[in-house]
Amino acid sequence: MGANVEKVKNKSVNTVFYFTILGISLVLFLIGVYGLVAIHASNIEQNLKEQIQILAELKETVTEDEIRFIEDAIENISGVKEGSVSFISQEEALEMMKKDFGGSLLIEEMDNPFRNIMLFKVDRAFQNPEALQSIKENAELLSGVDGVYMQDDIFVSFRENLFRLNNFVLILGIIFALISLILIHNTLQLSYLGQRFEVKSMQLVGAEWSYIRKPFIWKAILMGLVGAMVAVTGLSILILFIESRSEIISAIISYSKVFFVFVFLIGLTLITMIASSTYIINRFLKAGTDEMY
Repeated sequence: MGANVEKVKNKSVNTVFYFTILGISLVLFLIGVYGLVAIHASNIEQNLKEQIQILAELKETVTEDEIRFIEDAIENISGVKEGSVSFISQEEALEMMKKDFGGSLLIEEMDNPFRNIMLFKVDRAFQNPEALQSIKENAELLSGVDGVYMQDDIFVSFRENLFRLNNFVLILGIIFALISLILIHNTLQLSYLGQRFEVKSMQLVGAEWSYIRKPFIWKAILMGLVGAMVAVTGLSILILFIESRSEIISAIISYSKVFFVFVFLIGLTLITMIASSTYIINRFLKAGTDEMY
């Protein structure tokens, strides 16, 4: 009979152990997802900026030789992203319009309203108003270029919105971190609740507090490490999956930053588990016998 009771008790403890690890893993996974997005915010910003194109409209009288010269000249302007210059003829522009409008009869009959254009992007180091204005002026000086147009309002709006987003992310991160720490603490507390009488029994027979706390702290460290490893594995699989589906994400991801987030998760977990475990056991030790029920 005693053996069966002990077996049921061990099974219950193991079940609590595994559910605690699962709870910790889920919380850490969510923290990791947030951390990866937050730490790559600057990469996302630069990638989005580099997708914004500047348009150089060419004169109607421009020749093919002049087009090649203009393309090479724009490529050599300081700040223009290497390999980003592309020429679109007026015929190609009209075909694009036909595809967008489904080749309507009106478009088929109208004269071509487009001109030959050059599209190019700007390096991230030159994503500021002064540098952009300089690039625009250099392009306008080229023979055969009728005008250069860039979406100044988009650049300004982008910077303002990004500043607001960074502040929002910071506040959200602090709130999310506090909630996550509370969840981990409560999960650990629930796992220890069934062992509170063992803690009190050890205290009543004269065991020192440090001796009583030691096995619980080591158990907390073990649960934290296992939970962190499960979360890190899940995040790694998620990163590899998203990278395989998107070239843009592959360009944004920095593995040094990913490694930093993983180390931060493990460190945060260990500190939280040790601190929470110590606090919970101390509370059990300070409680009177009547308060244990």
